[in-house]
Amino acid sequence: MNGETIVMIAKHKTVLLVAVIALVLAMMGWTLSKQLSGDAGTVPADAGLATTDPASSGSKNGLQGAPATQGIRPDDPGSIFAKPVDPAEEEREHKRIVADFERKFNAEPVDAAWAGKAEPALTKLVSNDGMVVSGLDPADYRSDCRSDTCRISAKFKNQLDADAWASMYTTLTGETFHETRHMVIPQPDGTAELRIYGYRKR
Repeated sequence: MNGETIVMIAKHKTVLLVAVIALVLAMMGWTLSKQLSGDAGTVPADAGLATTDPASSGSKNGLQGAPATQGIRPDDPGSIFAKPVDPAEEEREHKRIVADFERKFNAEPVDAAWAGKAEPALTKLVSNDGMVVSGLDPADYRSDCRSDTCRISAKFKNQLDADAWASMYTTLTGETFHETRHMVIPQPDGTAELRIYGYRKR
């Protein structure tokens, strides 16, 4: 290979390199112009907003729990914009929810045939081996069933015991209920009352 050929190859490489650099710069300039005009990287209008899942709105008999939400709202506990929780207001809201569940349950008519089968079946679950081994002993256990809903109530030494017992108990109720909701009601002496609302499986 002579010197003249080497020079020609070097010139071709230089031209190719310049073309590549020019192409890269052109692409960078196009992307920047799109971003500045708002056509690229635009945040969706609903980003960060809470949304409701209608499928999780609860039972058909009106004893619904809170719908599931996605996203963070200013009033969420995990938000940096969350307002301080007022214990008195929180207690009033808890009592309102309990009263609402009770009102709807008491207004429901009784299906004696179904209730007569469901109540003893639910009571039998209390003596299930897994429940007994847990060492969580409910006091004043009672089950009351209507036509579509059963209310199971019991008392425990503290709120943690009540919540743990409810979590175990409700996993055993699949033959009777298609859905359950439970709430723990703190008592002045430090004990806790548990109420489970189960919705009839049809």
